[in-house]
Amino acid sequence: MTATLGQDELQTVLGVWLMSADGQPPLRFVQEVIAWQKQWLLANQQQLAAGQVGEDAVSILVYAEHPLLEPGVKIADSAARRRETLFRHALDRSSSAGVIVCNENLATMRRVRTGWSNISEAFGFVADTLLEDQCFVVAVFGQSRILVHLPGQNIVEWCNSPNNLMVNALSPTITAKSIADSLRAFADENLLYPTCPVARQIWLRGKPFKLSLQPESHIQSYMLVHLKATFSCSVAFVDQEPQAPGGRADLRVAREAAHGSVYRTVTTMIELKVLSASKSQHANAEWAIEGVEQANSYRRYDTDAVFAWLVDARKTKQKLPREVAAAAKKLHVALEISPMLEHRPLARSKRQASPRGRRSSSK
Repeated sequence: MTATLGQDELQTVLGVWLMSADGQPPLRFVQEVIAWQKQWLLANQQQLAAGQVGEDAVSILVYAEHPLLEPGVKIADSAARRRETLFRHALDRSSSAGVIVCNENLATMRRVRTGWSNISEAFGFVADTLLEDQCFVVAVFGQSRILVHLPGQNIVEWCNSPNNLMVNALSPTITAKSIADSLRAFADENLLYPTCPVARQIWLRGKPFKLSLQPESHIQSYMLVHLKATFSCSVAFVDQEPQAPGGRADLRVAREAAHGSVYRTVTTMIELKVLSASKSQHANAEWAIEGVEQANSYRRYDTDAVFAWLVDARKTKQKLPREVAAAAKKLHVALEISPMLEHRPLARSKRQASPRGRRSSSK
């Protein structure tokens, strides 16, 4: 037996069967696309390094339950129309660009339109053709990124500020610190301001501090694909709502342990709670402490860290009572707090700078 655990063996050691993709069908489709693009980037890494993958290498993958019967995409231009079967593991450059209608696990991939002259043309197709209730991914191969649209997002708003993910095709080392860094990066890019991609779906009708239904579910879904794009090439499972000793954790990152470790696997658990403006300070504090206690209950024999991730959607960002931090410290739970703000800070001009600022800069 080799020292490296394969996917099936890692699943066996973890004691549960983990699907390669998790969540509802559109979310599972997005995760499959991430895995497919990683395969494509690795297969074409020499061409990428040589600058042979241009801005026309863009694929729009559209999810359809029955791609051959109901593709859900109408191609107006007969010159660009195609009916071409692709194979997931072919990974060739020439046929990857264009519009590809796929089922959930990409077992069926039908290209219905040829490629583009640039990325902007692909965006124009999205704006003119695709619908709000569709799930699709724009894969920009030359930039190693994907743009994710889950059902329910306004197309015009999405085109102006899409959900952008950098796809890491390499195998970064996964640690509790790198997971914490990933949480912070995701929050800063997606939640901090009302115009951020995920924040737009959290605020009811775009108004800060009025939460939509199930805000944790929205954040959890996008954080899942963010972690998949960042880490899943490191023989890691990032799954949603896994069964744990104390109940169901929101997110888990499971991977092979370093050589010489006591256990063969390592798991990190994340519990997400959203603090709400509609709740009192006391109620939010209790909710936060419940998150800390739940995170602690999810520990496994191989757990290196558990996180209580608090997304602060309160209008007044009062400091949480010391009992929250005390509970986290007592239970050895890492506490991450991500604020959601009402608006971006206004840029100050040089004329608005304080006299003290001007004097210090002149020294």
